[in-house]
Amino acid sequence: METPTYRIHQIQTGAVRVHPQQVEGSKINRSFWILTSQKWTEWLPINTYLIEHSNGLVLFDTGEHPSVNEPDFYPWWAPQYRKMCQFDIHESESVVEGIRRLGYSPHDVRYVILSHLHSDHVGGISRLSKSEFVISEREWADGHRLGATFMHGYQKHRFHIPDYKYRIIHHVRMNQAGEFEKGYDLFGDGSLVIVPTPGHTFGHQSLLVNGKLPVCLAGDAIYTQTQFEREIPDGVADDKKAAVTTMARLREWSERNDDAPILSTHDPEAGVLLSKRNGMI
Repeated sequence: METPTYRIHQIQTGAVRVHPQQVEGSKINRSFWILTSQKWTEWLPINTYLIEHSNGLVLFDTGEHPSVNEPDFYPWWAPQYRKMCQFDIHESESVVEGIRRLGYSPHDVRYVILSHLHSDHVGGISRLSKSEFVISEREWADGHRLGATFMHGYQKHRFHIPDYKYRIIHHVRMNQAGEFEKGYDLFGDGSLVIVPTPGHTFGHQSLLVNGKLPVCLAGDAIYTQTQFEREIPDGVADDKKAAVTTMARLREWSERNDDAPILSTHDPEAGVLLSKRNGMI
């Protein structure tokens, strides 16, 4: 039986600039450089990925909401958000408009896998009312804990909508998870396996697309290919040691799967890597 192929589409929901310390790491206290740094990276994409699967459309992350630059988007008592990032996003760049450009309705998306619950990954949730959202139990718990908004970048009202469907998953030991040892098999056939990739957040997860040409959708487990190659944990990682371990496992998985690409949310090279992979189908 021939190994199936799955078409993966990159949907860029605008762009973001962050301080270089966020990508490259820093020995200086995080709060200090967030509040004082005057330097910014180049504009980085905010990528989401739509997978055309035989069992239905699957979206990985939802990008940021176009209203991010409105004055009341962030709570007034958490000024650090405005100092951490600068956004360039228009309504035409929302994830639902990207889905429509691919010829689908947002209501066609069966599952949305969330790498983690930071704002630039959950901004499109409110417009995907027919989907089921898949998130790790650790990330879900961390996003709801006391002080999560002020200290850890979570805004509960953006990712927890009471009438929506959520699947809070527990990663278990399975062969299909490979180097990650534990995972969650979305369809029970080994084609889409969600694996724990902690570091950026404690409950961060990535998606292994195990088709003819494997691909890993890695969220913020890495920022850029250069940072990944050097195994540098990002400057806002909750667990830097775990972040390094995660990058090592991503590299091992990639090498074992014929240098399969690791596609992240903010990597400027992700689109090129994906185009090359899709061109081989």
